[in-house]
Amino acid sequence: MVMGGGFVIGLLVLIFLLVLLAAAVGIGIWIYRQNTSDDGKSTRRMTGTAEEDPLEVLKRRYASGEISRDEFERIRDDIQR
Repeated sequence: MVMGGGFVIGLLVLIFLLVLLAAAVGIGIWIYRQNTSDDGKSTRRMTGTAEEDPLEVLKRRYASGEISRDEFERIRDDIQR
């Protein structure tokens, strides 16, 4: 029988867990870098911007089929008031 076998197994488990932790941290850093630009701001974009005309956004949504004609007309009337 080998004496100290439990120590070797414990050491291997510790090494495995450290490698697993390092991989998780590495994946987290990679995801963070994929979703931010160099200045730290998010690279995700919203469908409309503050400079975009609300009526143009509405027309685009209607043209893509996202909203019905009734919804388009109701929202258009609200915007034009």
